[in-house]
Amino acid sequence: MNIFGIDPGTAITGYGVIRVVNNSVSWVDSGVIKTGKNGLLADKLVTIYDALTEKIRQHAPQRV
Repeated sequence: MNIFGIDPGTAITGYGVIRVVNNSVSWVDSGVIKTGKNGLLADKLVTIYDALTEKIRQHAPQRV
């Protein structure tokens, strides 16, 4: 089972993906989405949404 975690923020959003198989946990992917300190909130939210949507499609998690 893939599990996708999100550390929310408007300037920096973190994400991580782990895989759990038979009580064994392994790292799959992690990273940050940077939108900067300046700019419109709406633009930041679109950037975050697009990046997280791509990562979720890529890893097909069973839990978020």
